[in-house]
Amino acid sequence: MFPWVNGFEWQPGHLIFLGLFFAVAAGIGATLAAALARTGRGLGTEKAESIRWRADFAVLPQSARLCRATFAGGDRRVCSNGFECSTCPAFEPGNSPALECSPEDGDVIVNGLRYPLDRAYHRGHTWVRQESNGTLTVGLDEMASRLVGTTDAVELPGAGTMLRTNGTAMRLRRNGSLFRILSPVSGRVIAHGPAGCGWLLRVSTEAPAPSLRHLLQGRDEVRSWVVREMERLQVGPGDGVIGVALADGGELVPDLSSTLPHRQWENLCGEMLMDL
Repeated sequence: MFPWVNGFEWQPGHLIFLGLFFAVAAGIGATLAAALARTGRGLGTEKAESIRWRADFAVLPQSARLCRATFAGGDRRVCSNGFECSTCPAFEPGNSPALECSPEDGDVIVNGLRYPLDRAYHRGHTWVRQESNGTLTVGLDEMASRLVGTTDAVELPGAGTMLRTNGTAMRLRRNGSLFRILSPVSGRVIAHGPAGCGWLLRVSTEAPAPSLRHLLQGRDEVRSWVVREMERLQVGPGDGVIGVALADGGELVPDLSSTLPHRQWENLCGEMLMDL
């Protein structure tokens, strides 16, 4: 049936066969090429996100890079592994706080900031809650919400987007500034949180029981971390003490942008959210 095969003739039947054959071959080739292109872009994005995180992590102040063992009452140590506890030779699971939390554990409250213990927390001030169906819900913690205030726009990744831990999860716009929010977990976006629901993304992971060991969990660990974050917040990134951002009783004001000069507020949000 092909020109190089004995018996081929330039007849309508043979030409129709050739047309159909090459059309199918071209379709398969196009599909493979598109799949390879998507894979290449995905690998390129993942590599770029990883490089950016390593560069940003390297310039974080030591006060922002404390090992989680410090929060659990251990010696003060500075993390050198990008907060990747599961691959850190110094991480000792037996000495870490409980990695399973439930609503019955209540909340941690520090200076008016409420941190429910049915979820785990990322150093960039996002949280993760595991749902009964195995998916993960992601949102901003209360400190991040007060730092940025009421956003002008939230840029969320589309359904199907693959997120990588410490890569970009979303972007927030406020007063002409754009803040990148780090993803606390790896997984594929399957839904967006409706306005005012308290969460922003729902993520599906490949593993049936995704590891959250790199996240902060447990009453003592979370409380210690939030206290230290409040200390960092009051010192600010080289601009002096920002006591004006604290209301009576030492509580953080609901909208930090209304109390600080724009540049100082922008720099402070960038440092606290690890968007350097």
